[in-house]
Amino acid sequence: MKISFQKKYLVIKVQIGGGNKDLITAGSLKTIQYPTGGMTEFEYEPHSVNNAKYVEKGKSPLTDHLKSIINNGNSSFSTPMLDFTVEKTIKAKLKVYISGQSFTAAEMGGFAVTLVTNIGPSPTTKSYRINTPERIQEFNLKKSITIEEEVELTAGRVIFTSTVGAMSYQGYSLSNGVQASLTFFDLNTNDNYESFVGGLRIKK
Repeated sequence: MKISFQKKYLVIKVQIGGGNKDLITAGSLKTIQYPTGGMTEFEYEPHSVNNAKYVEKGKSPLTDHLKSIINNGNSSFSTPMLDFTVEKTIKAKLKVYISGQSFTAAEMGGFAVTLVTNIGPSPTTKSYRINTPERIQEFNLKKSITIEEEVELTAGRVIFTSTVGAMSYQGYSLSNGVQASLTFFDLNTNDNYESFVGGLRIKK
């Protein structure tokens, strides 16, 4: 039986099955005896294969991960940075919200979100802020901007940070501040699952 799961950022096919090499030939046809006295004998040869991914019993096929940061300058309210690890390279959905109800676009230079992956000698750094004509126009209309895009998280360490400009105490409001999230999915499979198939040979 095959089941397909569809996610916007992940498409998988999961094969659910299994077998026992000692029982795979049980109930199979062994011989045909013809009325004329002839006979055909069949021999089944089981073979093991590992060319499919299987969901382990009792597990959900997918695990959702949500990594969120928020920053309004108030340390008791904010979680301005996350430092985490992904086991394998994976696609993620990034969403960034920057609000500056008390500021002009020119004063928003310190408000930003930074994503650092492939940490090592040559890290990959992406920064999101109000720094393009399209984002400035959006901010001037709404006093906030929203950015959404697909990003790649390279296997290993990931640093997800936010910064804000100098401002008065904001309490627990996000009228002026930054919020961002990363959403990604893990496929729960056992790559070492052994399955069995059979081959048929006519002996005589």
